[in-house]
Amino acid sequence: MNYASPASKRPLNQILRGCARLHYYFSGALRQALPHGVHRSRTQSLIDAFSNHPELEHRARYYNKIQTAFAPTGPAMQEIPFKRSRYFFDFMQYARGFAAEAQFDPLFGDVIDVPGRPRIVKSRPLNVDNSNSVLFPLDKFRHFGRQVDRIPFRDKKPSAVWRGALNSPERLALVEQHSASLEHDIGYVGAGGHQEIAPKAFLSPEEQIKHKFLLSVEGIDVATNLKWMMGTNCLILSPPLRFESWYMEGALVPGVHFVQLAADCSDLEETVAYYLANPDEAEAIIQNAQAWRASFDDPYTEALVATRVLQIYLEHSGQL
Repeated sequence: MNYASPASKRPLNQILRGCARLHYYFSGALRQALPHGVHRSRTQSLIDAFSNHPELEHRARYYNKIQTAFAPTGPAMQEIPFKRSRYFFDFMQYARGFAAEAQFDPLFGDVIDVPGRPRIVKSRPLNVDNSNSVLFPLDKFRHFGRQVDRIPFRDKKPSAVWRGALNSPERLALVEQHSASLEHDIGYVGAGGHQEIAPKAFLSPEEQIKHKFLLSVEGIDVATNLKWMMGTNCLILSPPLRFESWYMEGALVPGVHFVQLAADCSDLEETVAYYLANPDEAEAIIQNAQAWRASFDDPYTEALVATRVLQIYLEHSGQL
């Protein structure tokens, strides 16, 4: 099999990505320009339809764990200033359908701590009481991309690959231990990341999926690449997860949806060797990962759950 780098495809991929980004922002601005009554009608239809999908209540309650009453904070929805940002468009896609005076309290950006009051966030830490962190599908354009993979697992390179910024201790440990490996292609991108280890060239997803094993290592918060990786024919390797988002990373099971490494990835070599010798086990995990990724692909289901999450927020804050 030819593993040559598809350099000729990079300009085309960049153009397509740019067009998708332009479409995303145009659609968001267009939605925002629609009369409030249009949003209100759609939201009410989603609320009415949710009663026909009781199986989704558990998922909505996973994102919104609030169980006690609290005083609403933050500006009224109609007073939130227009911002040309992915967080703003993603939040307003569902929030604008509620009453104009409804008070929400979104906290945009990479959130790594639990706020002191109930707030709507993109990410939250695991293994703590994170009830005040109400997860919402924010920054979807960056986090929920897909990657087409037509290479079967058994036809890929028998190696692991990783690229990313050195913005967490786990990533630093991975690079320090394995960047010099001749069997794997592991390195960070960006200048000035390490005094003794030089950065490596950027690798597109198309180039990475030529390897059997994809490393997903959290940075500031959740690992952005985990979503597209779980839709490929590659086996995902990851240290223990510390954060979660709308993707419900906290519900992923090691050995079922991905392979868990030691926190410092010191067992990478033996883990790769094991699954090279047991491809059937690897492919079973890959199939589970693909099914998990596919469960987030229906826009109507996502709209039902997102609307219900905001409805629960308003109920407990005494606004419904």
